Amino acid sequence: MADKSLNMKDDLVISTSSEEYNSWIDKFASGDIEITDKICEEAQKRIPISIFQNIRKLKGKFGKFRLTKIGIGIIATHCQNLEELDLENCRGIGDDSLKIIGEKLNKLRILNLYKCIEITSNGFLYISKLSNLEELNINYCHRIGNKFSKEVFKHLKLLKVLKLGGTQRMGSALNNKTMKCIQKYCQNLIELSIYQCPFLNDEGVEYISKIKTLQTFSISHCNNITPYGLDKLILRCLKLHTISIRNSSRNKYCIDDRYLGNIKSHPNLQNIKLWNCDNVTDDGLIKLIKMKQLRFIEFAYCDNITYRGVWTLAYSLSHVQIIVNNCHKLKGRKFGLKNCTIYNETINSKKS
Repeated sequence: MADKSLNMKDDLVISTSSEEYNSWIDKFASGDIEITDKICEEAQKRIPISIFQNIRKLKGKFGKFRLTKIGIGIIATHCQNLEELDLENCRGIGDDSLKIIGEKLNKLRILNLYKCIEITSNGFLYISKLSNLEELNINYCHRIGNKFSKEVFKHLKLLKVLKLGGTQRMGSALNNKTMKCIQKYCQNLIELSIYQCPFLNDEGVEYISKIKTLQTFSISHCNNITPYGLDKLILRCLKLHTISIRNSSRNKYCIDDRYLGNIKSHPNLQNIKLWNCDNVTDDGLIKLIKMKQLRFIEFAYCDNITYRGVWTLAYSLSHVQIIVNNCHKLKGRKFGLKNCTIYNETINSKKS
């Protein structure tokens, strides 16, 4: 009698008696398969409860074979010890899915909702039930509005990594009051990433600077934050080791040489990334030479730095990896220094 077969995903057919099928079970249990509703339904039929209970990590699949509330319901019923759920780009995940996650997966530590564009403020409120959450990514969840701050963050006191923003609609709901709420309730925060928040200004950054545990801070396209606001972050967050600043070309408060002069006094800063910082010149770069603890520097689309400044910096800090990406005055130049690399083609995204 022929073995029964399973159409697990796309055109993959797995025999229930084959080594391939056993391998598939192992991969599902270890989180190495991108799951869909179909895969969850078949797993529910075939995988022993004991294996489900030991699953700690799962990743959803984006595309034709999607993950929706059906698959989430199966996961929440059988994988109640789940600690990490990656739903990046899962366009079938909406408020109903968040309700299931919030009510049944209370052991979650890591939740990635990047570009889950069907989630609204009402659905996001269920995140408040995940009191063990340590990492949360809600970048590009553009339907989340202004309800999500206090009602959610006051329950996420163990949160260590937070990434939010990404679109004008969501960014408009992120303001100084949001940062005040995060500062008040998320006192264990280690990494904070904020993108495209037009109503956030220096007052909001001052709240962030009161989070003494902060080690990594990334900010992008927040046009009302000035170097003076970021100064407070540098002065107060002494555990900070990574800072990434990406200006918009429309930002009149662009990072400048004076700010780099203040950065140089930070005792623990090791990684610096500056994008679209046209007010930074060679004079600012040379101020960084005194930072012997540096390990990595990236300049992208900083059109007023020249060969002289970058060469001096790279030569003086030979232990530091330096990346120069599409800086106008350096196109076509070569340094001959092992620790310095120039890219003249776009990496990640264009200047905006």
